[in-house]
Amino acid sequence: MTARIDGAEATWFLDEDAIVIRYSRGRRVPQLFDVPGEVSVPHTVSARVTA
Repeated sequence: MTARIDGAEATWFLDEDAIVIRYSRGRRVPQLFDVPGEVSVPHTVSARVTA
C-alpha cells in the first residue's frame, strides 16, 4: 500500500521499495523543481542515512 503526503511544492509517495517525490508545477513553484520533475529514492539508500 502506498502512503501519500501532499505538500505545498511536492507530493511524496511512500512505496514498499522507494520514496517517490513528484514536484508540482505552477506559478508559485520555483523553476528549479521543473528540472527533475520526479525523483525516486530506493529504501536501501535511505536506510544508510544517519543524523
